[in-house]
Amino acid sequence: MISDLNAFSRSKGLRSPKGPTESKNGAKHSPLRFLEKFNNYSEKTNFDIQKWKISCYEAMNDDFNTPILIANIFDAVKFINKANIGKAELSKVDSITLLKLINSFVIDIMGLQKPERGNIKNDKTEEVVGILLQLRNEARRNKDYTLSDKIRDMLKDKGIYINDNDNESSFSID
Repeated sequence: MISDLNAFSRSKGLRSPKGPTESKNGAKHSPLRFLEKFNNYSEKTNFDIQKWKISCYEAMNDDFNTPILIANIFDAVKFINKANIGKAELSKVDSITLLKLINSFVIDIMGLQKPERGNIKNDKTEEVVGILLQLRNEARRNKDYTLSDKIRDMLKDKGIYINDNDNESSFSID
């Protein structure tokens, strides 16, 4: 049961409140983020959200049957993916309802959380940005401020901010 939950959380880029459980590549895509940006709404929805909600609660009432709950969540994810490619219909009101329900089951009940953007840093990111900072510091020492500023601005455009001091620099990710 725990391995099913961990596999689900990793596949959706979610993490446990007690520590990261996201995939090796730091997956950021989840049905929750998709619904937040979805705009291909229809007049009606061809997914019975009320029936889905009841089956999720029945799984919780059945001695907290997490595998069944996860299977139900995957049913909703399949529906969302179909709506994304135009093979299912989803109304705006129902998308909000579905988003709230998925958040409730995934985040509130199972205790998983969306990764925060600032926590996406990993060892490779630090290594690569460290190399860029070394090159930038070398450019600063050689008074090549055009290159130094260009590196800083390009990193800033990607949400990486450089904190300069007299000799060296550090960075933070927004």
